[in-house]
Parts: sequence; structure tokens; C-alpha cells
Amino acid sequence: MDAAVALTAVSPGGAWSGTGVVGNTFDPTVAGPGDHIIQYDVVNGACSDSDTETIHVDSDVDATITPVGPFCEVDAAVALNAVSPGGAWSGTGVVGNNFDPATAGPG
Repeated sequence: MDAAVALTAVSPGGAWSGTGVVGNTFDPTVAGPGDHIIQYDVVNGACSDSDTETIHVDSDVDATITPVGPFCEVDAAVALNAVSPGGAWSGTGVVGNNFDPATAGPG
């Protein structure tokens, strides 16, 4: 996940609150994945105001490939898998989500 982000507002001196808020920063590691509503409250004499904002934190992805092989050129194509789904495979002998040793050739 990304590093903490400084929170700023037009009127200084207020207080931030919400999941993932630490002082004047938003820490996505503390908040975790999902939508988080943060609030800023400020008081100036007899006047006060507040505002909210939604911050979305994406989940971490892991591109670790599940090992396969070694292969001979005559072996059948095999499905490729990774820890996090949704990526795109590329390389010699790769067609879609499969690796074909015959297409790849020796090497």
C-alpha cells in the first residue's frame, strides 16, 4: 500500500477524524482496503463547519507466479496461474492464460 498522505483544508486549526486518520495524515495501511469517510471539523469563534470526503483504498496485488515446468517441446500447453488474478500474461509461447512449450521452442 502507499505511504501516508498529508491532509489539508482551507481553514487551518481543525481536527481530522475517521478510519485511517492519524493526526493530520491519512494512512491507507491503517485504513485497509475499501471506502473510508474522513471528516474535518473546524471552529473559529462562534462559527463552526465540517466537511467529509470519501477515500478509496485498493487492495494490494501480488504478481507472484505459481511455478511450472521444466517442459519438453512435445508437452501439452499448461494454464498459467498467479497469486492475484486479473493480470495479463505475455512472452514467447504464451497464448491467453496458457504456455505452449511447442510454440516457445527450446531455451
